[in-house]
Amino acid sequence: MHTIQQLSTMKADHDYWQNRIKFYGDEIKQFNGNLSTVVQQMEKPNLMTYVEHFQNQFIRQNEVLDIIRHDFKQHENLIEKFSF
Repeated sequence: MHTIQQLSTMKADHDYWQNRIKFYGDEIKQFNGNLSTVVQQMEKPNLMTYVEHFQNQFIRQNEVLDIIRHDFKQHENLIEKFSF
């Protein structure tokens, strides 16, 4: 059984990492927006292969963030379960 202090520490760590995950998600959105701007201004259509590579990377990174969010939610549920 965890003490109240340990649970508080876990909750603080959890909140910190949730904020980091949100930050990284926001960064990916910003990069994706920047990439869209670049595509609109692109003069060489043969560079689309590189653009698609970055788009695929952003999609994959968002998938990983979704998995991490889910795992964190499961962890949060455990913390709440042992808090009462």
